[in-house]
Amino acid sequence: MTRPIRVVGALRAFARRFAEARAGVAAIEFAFVLPVMLVLFIGMSQITVALSMDRKVTLLGRTAADLVGRVGTVTTADVQGIMRAASVVLEPYDDTEVSIVLSSVVVRDPAGPDPMAAWVCWSRANANGTARAANSDVPIPAGFDQDGSSFILAEVRMPYRPIFSMDNLFTTIDLWDETVWPVRNTTQVELSGVAPC
Repeated sequence: MTRPIRVVGALRAFARRFAEARAGVAAIEFAFVLPVMLVLFIGMSQITVALSMDRKVTLLGRTAADLVGRVGTVTTADVQGIMRAASVVLEPYDDTEVSIVLSSVVVRDPAGPDPMAAWVCWSRANANGTARAANSDVPIPAGFDQDGSSFILAEVRMPYRPIFSMDNLFTTIDLWDETVWPVRNTTQVELSGVAPC
């Protein structure tokens, strides 16, 4: 009879020691917390990179539009050079997949009952972009709703690919910006070889 009592006593003692034991608790807690902390760290770093790239895309659009909006007449080679020069803004990020479209837009009040409209006078794009069609209409931005006003429309797109993607949920995120920039020192920016609007 003493043997079962010893076994029960030994089990009680083991249960008491197990309940009071603190060795290894930190390691177990660390094992539970580590995956969560890694996911948070990687997620926050990726969000930071995406926000930084998005800001660079906005700056690229503004820079390109500003450079074109300062001159009175440009050539196609000038516009391409401005796009290449403006893409330096993207550093340290890769600019091989960035799409830049620069368009000169003029607002006209047509004769008749039609309302005022904005028309693309000329448009040029880099190798990754598609230029807007001449005489295509665009929405009139606030502040440009006067007959004869002119602005540069810069459209920039750049893909962002996260380092880690969960089941291809976010393989590519398209970062884009559309910048409306006023023309300075002239009524409109003219492109050599294209009739002014």
